[in-house]
Amino acid sequence: MTILRTTTIHSNLCSLSLVLALLFLPPLLSQAADRADRDGFIGIVSKSERQKVGAQITFANLTMPEPFVTWPSGHGVETKKVFEDKDIVVLLFVSITGSTETFYLNKKTRQFTVIEAISATQLIETGDKALLHVTHGSLN
Repeated sequence: MTILRTTTIHSNLCSLSLVLALLFLPPLLSQAADRADRDGFIGIVSKSERQKVGAQITFANLTMPEPFVTWPSGHGVETKKVFEDKDIVVLLFVSITGSTETFYLNKKTRQFTVIEAISATQLIETGDKALLHVTHGSLN
């Protein structure tokens, strides 16, 4: 009788433990994933002088020193990570013409800004009139 009662108690405790784990484990895992460093984001353009609103910019390999950025056109560039803290990552790309693209990714607010500074050489080649182009968006 004692063995049967002990087995029933253990069975009930196991069932209770399983129910509690199923209730509390998913939120805990979700919080852990949010705190962990992400290796990439998909940026959705919300305002831009050059990119279509809704276009996607991919930011990959953010845990590495040279992350990769892919523009909506499919053109990709390897960047240098010039700054990072718990909230912000700053990436820099310098083209052979001297133009620069600086990417500011705010991990906390899930927003990004890209500032494209056009070189004199590129201004002449493309006939572009603006020296700076700014793009804003959200990070998913």
